[in-house]
Amino acid sequence: MNVIIGIWSDAQQFRDDNYGSHATINILVDGLTEKSQLYVGDLKQHGIAVWNFRDKASLETHLAMITAKHEYLQTNSSA
Repeated sequence: MNVIIGIWSDAQQFRDDNYGSHATINILVDGLTEKSQLYVGDLKQHGIAVWNFRDKASLETHLAMITAKHEYLQTNSSA
């Protein structure tokens, strides 16, 4: 988890310059255990979403919404 947060933090200036507040990071995990839920909460505090790869319906719904929102913002910000 520290490595992920470190990489995310190191790239903050690049994200701010190129994407503003629209950049997201999503981690897909093949099954979440009770123990891993502790890390999910910690990552969420840093704006990092963790998704259970085995929950396909939830995964497709949430990531599709994120993609649609990003495309909408891109289209309307260039007008």
